[in-house]
Amino acid sequence: MFKKSILISSLFIISACSTEIKTIRIPKNIVATNTPGKILIPKYKNTARVGEEILTAGEYKKEATTIKYEAFNIDEQHNITAQHRRKSITFHVQPADFLLYHTNEYGSYYKAKESIKTSEKSDKAYIGLFIPMGKTEATDMFWNWNPVNDPNFYQIKLIEPIKGIKNTKFQFLNDRYGSIAPSATITYAGVSNGEIHFVYNEFTNDGFIRPSFKQEVSLDYKPNKVYAFKNALFKVYKADSINISFEILRPLD
Repeated sequence: MFKKSILISSLFIISACSTEIKTIRIPKNIVATNTPGKILIPKYKNTARVGEEILTAGEYKKEATTIKYEAFNIDEQHNITAQHRRKSITFHVQPADFLLYHTNEYGSYYKAKESIKTSEKSDKAYIGLFIPMGKTEATDMFWNWNPVNDPNFYQIKLIEPIKGIKNTKFQFLNDRYGSIAPSATITYAGVSNGEIHFVYNEFTNDGFIRPSFKQEVSLDYKPNKVYAFKNALFKVYKADSINISFEILRPLD
């Protein structure tokens, strides 16, 4: 009775196997969509007096950059056995997301993000699953032993298709910012002789002005004109020798 239980358990975890192997070239032709996070700038007029800062680097919050990619998720373990180089090798495929790697007229190739263990203790495999056009299950497995993006793979037909779910995944990068010590500022310095004046300052990490990076700027003044300085963009509605009314279109980084 004990031996029978062990046999049943072994058959349960070995979900697919194959002995027919072919070599195939699968270059990566799918790249995740990268959407830079927006800088959250309030859309209203600002006012400042001469000597006051009108732009400060890092004063506005930025959303995280979003990476969007297509995936095939499997939620069961599969042990796939193949005869390779006169050896019987078992690939221990854990529940995971397989990211879309390549598409062609035959179907879609999804590749695991991490290497997997095999029955060969010293060998880690870089594997993927193939889903034919119009199908929802993986019918083939492909792999190689190279950690770099090597387009040359071995491919085997699975005795039983692997079920999974196609979905869209999102990853958020830790590149949001806001409320940090300023690294640079632009200060309003008034209007005279048909020119509008600004002072640009850069700061050290300790908050001290870097004198060699101080710059006084004079530009032709016209009401309702858009000005660009460094990487900042702002519209000046009205300015005089005392006050400025303006709107920030792109902040100072």
